[in-house]
Amino acid sequence: DNWTVTRICLRLFTADKQQVGRTYDCYSLPSSSATSPSFNFKVECRSDLFQCTTFALLRMDTIDSALVAPSSVGYMTFKLFSSRDRARLKVNSDGTMYINTGSFQLPMFGGKPQPSGEFNDEMLNNLPRIPCASLLVRIVTAPKSSDGITTLSRDEYPEEDWARLGLDVPAPLYSSGSYNGTLCEPSAEDLVCFAAKASGPASSMSVDDSLSQAMAANTNQRLPAKPASLSTVKDTIAWYSQLFPASDQMRRVLNYALSIPYSVEAGLNVSVEGLHNMQDIGPGAGDDGKTGGLFNRKGARSSNATYVYKVIVSTYPPGLFYKEPPLLDSVFYSKVVDFDSSGKAPTFIGSSFNFRPPEIKSKFYLIVDVRKIIVEPPSTVSISSTAPSIKQVTRSIGTCDNPPATISIEPAGSQKNYWTLLPLGREHIAGQGYRYSQSGLFQLPLMEGPVPYADIFNSTNPYKEVRSRLAFKEKIAAKGTKSFGLKLSDGYSVVLAVSNPLLRPLINLNLNATSGGSGDAAVIDTLFMDSLISAAAEGASFAVAQPEKFRYYRSRTGARSIAENLSATLAEPTCTRAADYQELSKQINKVLELDTKLSAK
Repeated sequence: DNWTVTRICLRLFTADKQQVGRTYDCYSLPSSSATSPSFNFKVECRSDLFQCTTFALLRMDTIDSALVAPSSVGYMTFKLFSSRDRARLKVNSDGTMYINTGSFQLPMFGGKPQPSGEFNDEMLNNLPRIPCASLLVRIVTAPKSSDGITTLSRDEYPEEDWARLGLDVPAPLYSSGSYNGTLCEPSAEDLVCFAAKASGPASSMSVDDSLSQAMAANTNQRLPAKPASLSTVKDTIAWYSQLFPASDQMRRVLNYALSIPYSVEAGLNVSVEGLHNMQDIGPGAGDDGKTGGLFNRKGARSSNATYVYKVIVSTYPPGLFYKEPPLLDSVFYSKVVDFDSSGKAPTFIGSSFNFRPPEIKSKFYLIVDVRKIIVEPPSTVSISSTAPSIKQVTRSIGTCDNPPATISIEPAGSQKNYWTLLPLGREHIAGQGYRYSQSGLFQLPLMEGPVPYADIFNSTNPYKEVRSRLAFKEKIAAKGTKSFGLKLSDGYSVVLAVSNPLLRPLINLNLNATSGGSGDAAVIDTLFMDSLISAAAEGASFAVAQPEKFRYYRSRTGARSIAENLSATLAEPTCTRAADYQELSKQINKVLELDTKLSAK
C-alpha cells in the first residue's frame, strides 16, 4: 500500500553465479495504478550460446510513500530453459533443452537473497513471501524472419512494424486465465490479507498521482522536484529514473509494516523483549545503587535483597485496567524472567501477547507498566512505620535448604514504579487514515511513578500530552490546578517487539544477531524515545534527559546476572537449579497476581 512509482531491475545469471549480459531496468507507467502498476517492458535475450541453467533474477524497487525514499521491495525469479516436462536443468545436454515459454504469475519474496547459496530459480524459496504481491511475466520464442534464418529484434525495425513482425504481442488480461499461477496459490494468511486490503477505501490512484501526493505530504523529502515541463510519458519516466540510485547501490529495504492494513482476524502482537539500564539491586546495594539498604530514605529495609521486574501491558482504549474497579480483559504481564540475564538488562521468556482491537485509530496506545518485585530472606525483613505499604508474601522456593524467601511488591501508586506508552496506529501518508499498526523493535524511555491514566489518556492526544508534561518545568503542580509535570527515569527503558502477525516473517525482530542468513540484528526504532527525551530536556527532568543515558548495549559483559544476585540474597548456592527458578517464577507471579488481580492465564 505504500508503493508509488516502481522500478524493476532484471539480471540474467547462470548456476555458477555468472551474470549474462547487462542489467535491465524499467519503470511503472505513470497512468497505471500505483498498487497494480503496468510496465509494458520487454527484454530481448540474444546469444549464440545459452547455458541451460540461465535464469532471471528480478528486484522490485519503489519510492516509499511514508518516507518518500527509494526502497527495495522484493525479489522474483524464473528459469529461461527447462526440460520437456518443465523441470529445471542442471547440466547442458543435447536434445533436452527447451525454452520455458508461457505466461507466469510470480510470487514476490521479501528481504535479500543470500549470495552464498545456490543460484537458480528456487533460490528465493527460503525467504518470506510478500502477501498478495506478484508479477506477471511472459517468455516467448524470439520471432524469425520469413526464411527462418534471422532472429528479429526491435532495434532493427521501426516501432510501427513491431506488431506485424511479432515483436510486440499484447499481454492477455489477467482475468483470461492465461497466466500460470501455480506458484501463487493463496494461503490462509493470504486470504486474510486480501480481505484486509479490500476492507479499506478502494484506491485507483495512479502512479504519478500517488508519488505527487507523497512528495507534497512530506516536506522533509529530498527527491528532485517534478519538472513543470514534463509533457510525455518518456519525459516522466526519465524523471522517475532520477529518483532512484543505481541498481547496485540500493541499500534501503521497504518498511513492510505498511504492506497490509490491520485485520481484527489476525490481531496485533506485542512481545516484551526486556528492560534496559535498570537499577541493578543485589545484596548490599541500596535503592540508589549504593550500600545502605532499600528505601533507606523512607524506612529501613534489608540490604540483602534482589529486584525482579514485571512488565504489565494493556491498551487504550479500552484502558480498563486503570479504572475502578479494574477489569482485566486484554491485560498481560511478563511471565518468566531469564535469570541468566543481567540485573541491569533483564530479558523475558515467552512474553508475547496478542491484542485484537476492533479497529486501529490515531488515539490507540500500548500502555507499559513496570512493577518492582523485591526478593529477601524473611529473617532480615524489617519495615519501619514510615515505609510505604508493601504487600508481602512468604513463599517456599523449591528445594533450597534455607528459610523461604519473602517476596514483596511495590504498591501500584508508588513513585518507584515506571511506565511508558507507544502509539500503535500508523498512516502511510499523513491524513489518509490510521489503517496500519506499528511493526518493529522499539526502545521506549520509562517515566517514574504510577500510570497517570485519568490525566493523560483522557486528553485529546495522549502522546502530545506526555511530551507537554515532560517539558513542564515545575516539579509540583500549582495549587488548585490539575497540571503537573512528568519525571523521566535515569536512563531506564523497555524494548518491545510489535508486529502485524500477517507480516511477521517479513519484519526483522531479532534483538541480537544470530548465526545464519537471516540473523542480522534488527535496527531498534528510537524515534518515540528520542522525541520524549527531547521534550524532557526542557522540563524538570533535564538532568537525566540525555540520549547517552538511554543508549542500548547489545551485551552486558561483566554485569551480574539475576541468578547471581538471588543466590547471594538467599545465601544458598544450591538455588541455581532450573526447578528452583521455575518455582521462584511461579511465586513471584503469584504475588503480582494477588496485588493486581491479574490472572495467571
